Amino acid sequence: MEERILKLPHYKTCFGCGLENPIGLKLERYWDKNEKKVFANFKLDRFYNGFENIAHGGILAVIADEVLWWSVFMTTKKVTVTYKLDLTFLKPIIVGENYAAVARVSDEKGKRIMAEAEIVDNNATTYLKAQGLFVEIKEKESQKFLKDYEYLFNK
Repeated sequence: MEERILKLPHYKTCFGCGLENPIGLKLERYWDKNEKKVFANFKLDRFYNGFENIAHGGILAVIADEVLWWSVFMTTKKVTVTYKLDLTFLKPIIVGENYAAVARVSDEKGKRIMAEAEIVDNNATTYLKAQGLFVEIKEKESQKFLKDYEYLFNK
């Protein structure tokens, strides 16, 4: 039986997911094939504070961008860059607490793909909403990345 949930790879020194980045978040992201969404469970420590015990908004933007980008890639198989990222901070995210970031593609028009994300707690309370516009990069530039991750195309 085929796996419904796929653990996504880490990308080198990426601040969001890279294992080679000593100060990065090292997010574990997963692709839910049936629901066509990417999710990441996380708990930030005090080094990612803005105000005491409250996660820094820039760090939350990284987490949103990470799951948004991977949802675009896994849904469309296109390598993109973030063109626009809109965030709405609904409630403060407390460091040391468990949260999940969830994203899915909402629209695709040629080389422009829209995706939406939210960060929720264990009770499904929404703390942050995000919307990203992603633009496909030139095929020549995307070949290196695609070569490393072509095994994901059948997932």
